Amino acid sequence: MDPRVHEVMQMLRKQALTPPTVNSHAAIGESEEEQKMSLEEMALKVDLSESRMRVLFKSQVGLPPNQYAIKQKMKDAARELRDTYKRVANIAADLGYESNSYFPRAFKKVYGMTPTQYRKLHQQPSEEKEENDAPSGR
Repeated sequence: MDPRVHEVMQMLRKQALTPPTVNSHAAIGESEEEQKMSLEEMALKVDLSESRMRVLFKSQVGLPPNQYAIKQKMKDAARELRDTYKRVANIAADLGYESNSYFPRAFKKVYGMTPTQYRKLHQQPSEEKEENDAPSGR
């Protein structure tokens, strides 16, 4: 893989998975501008034009950069849905989705089901967890 594409992938992944809070910027020492770098700025950083970077990225990754970033966010959302009991609206907000209606549509495009359906299918109900965690020997 072209190292420039790999670098852009890392920038997109970092941007997609970094919560949009003021505290996170301060904690890692980056400004909001660095967190919200445009595709044009990413391309310039790796010495490519934006159009060339898009073509190269899609040819090597299989997705355009913006779809790759969305897919990364949805992977993080899926993990949260499986591993936590956070409300779907809170997960959406943590990922930077301000609209409660857009996040489920974006999630469904990637996973073929709504976040609630995904959670029901992939998360063990709390009663079962409690039963499994209880000591045996009744």
